[in-house]
Amino acid sequence: MSILLNDEQQAILTESARVLASRSDLPRLLDLVETTGEWDRGFWLTAVEQEWSAIGIPEAQGGVGLGLMELGLVAQTCGVDTAGAPFLTSCYAAAVALLGCDDDESKSIWLPRLADGSAIAAIAFAEGQQPLAIRPTTAVSAARVSGAKEGVPGGWPPTWCWSGPLPGMSRVLASSRG
Repeated sequence: MSILLNDEQQAILTESARVLASRSDLPRLLDLVETTGEWDRGFWLTAVEQEWSAIGIPEAQGGVGLGLMELGLVAQTCGVDTAGAPFLTSCYAAAVALLGCDDDESKSIWLPRLADGSAIAAIAFAEGQQPLAIRPTTAVSAARVSGAKEGVPGGWPPTWCWSGPLPGMSRVLASSRG
């Protein structure tokens, strides 16, 4: 495995930096720091237009079909530019969670919407002070989730803990084994 970028990866890095540099809105980002429940819609529209929202989603589900490396290059550029939108959680984490489940109906509904940016997703996986529990205490049985997740209250929407756009789809990491 080479640690050098291939030509396609270098082009992704260069073009994403060029696009973000031309569309960056520093005053807007500074305003967002002081605002709860808002996000940079201009950045999100740029991410969708550039198909960054589709990078980690297979072509068969409406995505671009690239990998974590390419997503990482765009994420790196977004970090340098201080992008203010749910890029990694919606564009990658939720898509990977969906791809790893056995629910083909959810995949067919949500993956194309995540890819085209018409849906934003959230994923809950932390438990207490553990960022990713080896064996989740939250459990699922007969399509019902039981237990507790940080940031996932009994009702929806969790406005008391959610600081971004309300997601159209959410996933919770849970154990199906007793």
